[in-house]
Amino acid sequence: MQFGNHTSESATRDSKSKGWMKNRLTTAVAAAALAITGFAATSHAETPHFDWSVPTNSDSNYTPSPFLSDTNYSQVATFLSTYHTANPNSPLAVKVISPLTSPGAKAIFDAYPIKFVFADFEDVNAVSKTAALAAVVKNSSSSNKAFVGNFNTYNVSNIAGSHLPDPTSPSGTPSNGAQSYQNILVNKLPFGPTAMANPAAYPGAPDYKTVPSQSYAPNIRSALFVLPIDRVTFTTLALSPTSGGKTAPPSIAGGVNIPWVARFNNWGNSLLDTDHNSKNGYQFVQTASNPANGQLLSRGDFSAQVLTYRLRGAYSYNLFNYYNPNAPANQSSYSSVVGYTPTAERADAFKGWNANLNSTLSGIFGNGTETAPKYNFVNMINRVPVGQKKGVTQYAWSEASGLVYSGVYDTSAENNGSRKLAVLLSNMAGNTQSVDLVDKIGGFAVDLKPSTSKLDQDYQVKAGSHYLLEFQLKNNVWQLFSDNAVFTDNNRNGIGVPEPTSLSLIGLGSIGLLARRRSRK
Repeated sequence: MQFGNHTSESATRDSKSKGWMKNRLTTAVAAAALAITGFAATSHAETPHFDWSVPTNSDSNYTPSPFLSDTNYSQVATFLSTYHTANPNSPLAVKVISPLTSPGAKAIFDAYPIKFVFADFEDVNAVSKTAALAAVVKNSSSSNKAFVGNFNTYNVSNIAGSHLPDPTSPSGTPSNGAQSYQNILVNKLPFGPTAMANPAAYPGAPDYKTVPSQSYAPNIRSALFVLPIDRVTFTTLALSPTSGGKTAPPSIAGGVNIPWVARFNNWGNSLLDTDHNSKNGYQFVQTASNPANGQLLSRGDFSAQVLTYRLRGAYSYNLFNYYNPNAPANQSSYSSVVGYTPTAERADAFKGWNANLNSTLSGIFGNGTETAPKYNFVNMINRVPVGQKKGVTQYAWSEASGLVYSGVYDTSAENNGSRKLAVLLSNMAGNTQSVDLVDKIGGFAVDLKPSTSKLDQDYQVKAGSHYLLEFQLKNNVWQLFSDNAVFTDNNRNGIGVPEPTSLSLIGLGSIGLLARRRSRK
């Protein structure tokens, strides 16, 4: 999951003279398949979640997605058979990092009902390779309804019905010389109604605008927080555009939006390399005297960001979380922040997606079915209402203000007090800001103080904070019944790093692991 212009996947170390090169050792399924003796059934949330390092580093909250190749299909078949027997109601998924040409590899899609196929093709032929993979899957007997997508391949639409260049990315080549990798495809993704958009929601990556030279965000952490949310939002709208972009039907009929997520990944972005020392990689070091003022996203910020992805129409997420069981003690298993373990990162992402198992949100998202949901989203435009002037709502753009306003509400038939609304407000700027919920939501006004006779719609959001507001519909008004600060860990100090290099993964050169080299220009 990297960024760069890529030449041949077989490039060798000699290609350093032609550009950047970085080894990545990719965990394959063989080690996992060898370790599944006595494989037990696991429990999963209703929505499957994915992680690059699972199943090798298993987690009961994540659906395993082994790597499938032309040579390891027998081991993949063993793994899928054992897992499917133990978890008959859980979806099956695979990852593919090289074209599948062998009959044995292709036969996996005939033998098992694969539902998700995550490709990671990052060279100049990425689109054609993904289309060829999709053709294999769509022509199979058991997996022809699978969702197929490729890393950072997505449409964007910030105006309903249009397909404009991605406004989260810098114009032209980034000033640091790191060429970003992305595919913006006109019209639908080329795989029919079971398309899977996989935007890279990597805070710090070079194909996001960086403060201050490229983005007008109030600080670095605002850009790290807001821009990936913007991209995920635009991707949802491109799959299911609606009038004005205010809401987007969450039905999977038009495909699914499953972003690749991480707390931080600045590979190739020298603008976020604080010491500009290439010998120690791209380190973003934060040591603010008040940790809350640091510019690295905190663990709480990351959880809030993942919840916001869900509130902006993401179907699920795929966490880029690199597990290295053999890393030396001083290079322990981490891929986004030094000392931040894969277990902690998975827990934070899962906690965010489920809002700490908040009953209001789980109740709303539980209404209806995937194809006929009975809920809708509050705000699919990246701006926030901040008041009215002469009866006209005034807005602040999220990127410029650091404010993000998202939510979801129940659209089922009204039973007084049973319909619910949940709103998440985030403020990544350095000062308290006001959000004025003057716009009607689903046709109903909002009242923050239902005990008074006057509608109160102004809410103060403290700097660096996230608030979850819960409402119930009574007398045709959304009446607030709970508001709490959530994801309150605000330690934004630390050392943000990109995905690990071959130096930190030296212990992975054993059976069951695939070496992969890439050159960069």
